[in-house]
Order: sequence, then C-alpha cells, then structure tokens
Amino acid sequence: MQALFYSLSLSGAQVARLVAGFAEPEDLVKFPEEDGGDVDQALAVPFLAGMDAIVVTEARIVLRAYPQDLDIERYTHSANAQGGVSLSLPDPARLRKVEINSDFTPPPPAGSKPPRVVVRAPGAGGVPLFATGAFASPGPMFPAPLGGMTVDDLGGGRRLLTLPSVLGKAWVIQLASGTGTNDLTPLARPVSVERVVLEALPRNLAVVLAPDAGALMLWQNPDVLPPESGAQEISFAPLAQKHLTAALASAASGDATLPVPLRFHSDSGGAVEIVTRSLVAEYQVNAVGAEPITLALRGDFTKLVLAAPATLRPARSALKITAKLLGRELNAASPEPTLVPPSAGLRVGVERWVAAASNVAPRAPAAPGSVVEVASVRVFVACAAAVEAVLELRTDVAGSPGEVAAAPLVAQLAAGTYGWQELELPVPLKVVSGNAPIWLALRTNKGELHWFANPAPSTPPSAGSRVSIDRGATWGLPNPELGPAAEQLLQLFHVSADPPPPPRVRLQRSATVVVDDLLRAAQAKSPVEYTAETALPAAVHAVLAAQPGEGKADTELLLFSRSALDLVVESLTLSYDPFTARAG
Repeated sequence: MQALFYSLSLSGAQVARLVAGFAEPEDLVKFPEEDGGDVDQALAVPFLAGMDAIVVTEARIVLRAYPQDLDIERYTHSANAQGGVSLSLPDPARLRKVEINSDFTPPPPAGSKPPRVVVRAPGAGGVPLFATGAFASPGPMFPAPLGGMTVDDLGGGRRLLTLPSVLGKAWVIQLASGTGTNDLTPLARPVSVERVVLEALPRNLAVVLAPDAGALMLWQNPDVLPPESGAQEISFAPLAQKHLTAALASAASGDATLPVPLRFHSDSGGAVEIVTRSLVAEYQVNAVGAEPITLALRGDFTKLVLAAPATLRPARSALKITAKLLGRELNAASPEPTLVPPSAGLRVGVERWVAAASNVAPRAPAAPGSVVEVASVRVFVACAAAVEAVLELRTDVAGSPGEVAAAPLVAQLAAGTYGWQELELPVPLKVVSGNAPIWLALRTNKGELHWFANPAPSTPPSAGSRVSIDRGATWGLPNPELGPAAEQLLQLFHVSADPPPPPRVRLQRSATVVVDDLLRAAQAKSPVEYTAETALPAAVHAVLAAQPGEGKADTELLLFSRSALDLVVESLTLSYDPFTARAG
C-alpha cells in the first residue's frame, strides 16, 4: 500500500479522514505563485500507539514536472520598430497564451481579408514562428507552414493567442498582410499585451527533509525541470528511519499519522506530480521487554506474559529462545498438574505428619523393573507464616509408609508461600520402577502448612494419603468426615539419560494448545542446551488483537515441559503493518 501523502496545512480531522480512507491523497504539489515558494508536505504512515520501535525499509518518492498554465506579471512589452509589440520575459520559459489588443480592420483595398497575427523571433531578421490563417503546404508529406497557433476573438479588438508551449525569452507579435509565407508584410499598427500565460515549470526545484528540525537536502535540480526530463527518483530510507524513530518517541496517543515532513521549493510557479510515494515501515514491540527473561520450567504450567498493543494484530512475530536442561525429567507416573488451582488438602505440622504415595515409572524406553534415579520431588503447599518444612522419602510397607530411604530434605518457606515447592536430593535415590510405590512424608520443625490435594483423582489411582499424629510411629487414613479422599499434589523427577533427550516445550492459551513444541526446529549447542528461532502462530496473533482497551495490554500464555529446564526468552518481537494492523 502506498504511503500517505498530504499537505501539512490539513487539520487533524482532515488527516484522520485521510487515514480512514474517506479522502484521497493529493499527488500534485503546486506552486501557484509566479515566484514559486515553499510547499510543506508529509509522507506518512498511520500512527499506532503502544509501539516500541519503527523499522523503515524503503522511503522513496518519484516525481516529474507537471505543466500548469500560470498567469504572470513579470514580463515587459514595448512597441517594435517594424510594427507590433516586443514581448520579453526575465527568464526563458514556455509561452502558452498571450492576450493582445489591436486594430484588426482589413487594410485597403476594401474587402480584403483581416490582417494575420504573426509571432516571430526577436530581432530585425527574426523568422516567423506562427501565423494565423492557412498557408498552402509545400507538399503532401509536409505540414502547413507556421501552424500550431489558434486565436480567439474576445471582442473589442482583443484576441487570445494560444501557442503550443514555445520555449523562449522574447518574441515579436505583429499584424501582417500577405497571402503566402514569402510575402508577409508587417503592418504599422500598434499592438498591446494585456495578459501573458506561461506553461509554468518549476525552476531550482528542491526537496528538503524536516525543514524545521535540522533540514537535510534530499534532492535538487538547479535548472528548469521540463516534463520530458522524465521521472526523478528520491530515496532516503536511512534518514526517514532516523526521523521516524525520534517522532515515535514524542508521538501523542491522539496522533493520526507518523509523518516525515518534506518541503518542496521552487523559484518559479508550476507543479510536480508525485508518481510514486513509498514509505515501507513496520512497527515493532518487544513483547517480553528489551532484556532477556528466564523462565523456570519444572513440570508445572509457567506463565509467559506478552505485553502488546490492544486491538492490533501483528503481521508477524520472531521468537528467539534457549533451553538449558537441568538433567532431570518429570517421571511418567507423575501426571501433569491441573489448570484449576487446588483449594483443599491436609494440614501438616510438627505433630501432624502427612504422607502420600507415588508410583515410579521406568525411564523410556526401559521396561518396568529397571532402576530409576529419583533426583527431586515437588509438593504443592501453602503457609500463612514462615515454616521450616521437612520431607522424607520412605519405602512402602504393606501399603503404608515404611523406613526412611534417604536423608530428610529441609526447606525454609516464607510467609505467604503458595504453590509448588521443589526439593532436590543431594544424591539421587535409586528405585526399582514398576514395583511398590515410594512414600513422601511431610512434616515441619516449626509452623504449620497445608499440603493441597488434586481436585481430580489420578489415573491409575495411587495408594492414597496417610496421616500420623505420633511422629511417624503409626499411620492412618485421613478422617473421612473432613471431606472425600483425595491424592496430595506431588511430582517425582528422575535423572535424565546421558545424553538427555531433546526437550519439548508446549505453548498453551489456557487449556488450548497453540504450539505442541516450540523447540521443534531447535539447534543443539551442546547436549544440554538448545536454541530456536521461531514464530508465534496466527492463533496467538488473533488473541493479541482481541484484547480490549487502549495501549499495551498483558496476555497470559502457559508453557509446559516434562524436562526440568531454564527457558531463556532472549527476544520476542511483534511486528505490525501500519496499514493493516487495525483492519486485522
């Protein structure tokens, strides 16, 4: 789509109508005064609020002279010694029309034809250029001599001569008699010039960028620019980039356009036609900020918040990410967490211990009975005050917690903690997969916390939860009067294979999967580090465009991976077409 082009004298409402498509751009720059002057125009794109940058790939105008009939006053005329009048201009120009006044009555003898009007070159021997009345052609392949001028009778001795844009600086206009080109004789009759019209062309035409703020000359033609000179191209993308970057930083939310101001100057009247006007630019938004961010993916849904202009659809996006594997994966027996925040669970304290069983699946592609090394465990807890929590991994004895299998894991939880807490084993615990479950027993050394339960039962069902009120000496079932039986929220992570398998990172909008693997096209920098340069799908672009409001709005997406990793979002750039972002 061509750039907007308009006069800087337009009101804000008029510019807004132009942007909305209710008015057509004016592609003719006119210099209506005889001495030319300055005309201030704008080459612009629609303004979009909430953008961080603008990138210009092309800024170009192509112009050519556009002839305009222009009445002038800067001319002189005086009686010619051989009859008629001498007409002079201060500079060479194309004579288009001359209004004269004289006596056009036929000379004696009576009944002869009215005198001819002759325009000739100046000087005593100036040859005739044009004459009224038909002359015989010298041959069938030759035009009639001295043709091309027409005369309109305006009454009262006034005649309007219209010429075919003859270039010159001086002419002689006479009345003459004669029947052929060889016997034209000037008549001693006075002729006065009442009006002169030129086919005006710009002289010393110049185009200046940002004339009121560090003007830069983009193009200049010191002479007259005739139409036959053809199209003149002016390209200035780097300068437009610099100017629009500064203009974006100072733009107001009510602006209709982001303009590049251009001043057209001519020393004479005339006009230029803008054949092509091009300002190819796109706005950009750093949707996650200017600096990289690191997201900890630990088997839960991790928020990725995009800050993007509301109601505007990106034309494209560019996402650059790096995944750094931590050497452990969510065990297949640990299901993905629910999107629904848990609201119920069991109370845990110094005297009240809670244990929950977890099956252990083999690491793919190994079979049940293979040894799995448990690297860490996660529990979903909350506490109102600061708590020192202790987690023990225990064996299974007849469906209840047995002996402690590894050194207790201690975590300091701050007041107001709510969510998943991961505790890493200093030395991985070797467990035979597919056999009896292992038990996670949670207690505190000080304070009290809540260990939340899964709102939905696991598949396959686990061994359930146990409660001890005698510091782990005996274990019983939770009191059914407190609510239906539920399984505590927990996860097991096992040590990854060496080398670890390539990670998969899923992108969701709530429960809807929009990209099943962001790292599908990733390149391995090392066995534990992968980089990918990709794009968000059109579905995410549509979600961003559907956000209501003004300015930037936050859109929350979810990331999930069964591999424990740090995902570095190095950049996420959203690009917007100035002309189609709103329409989209």
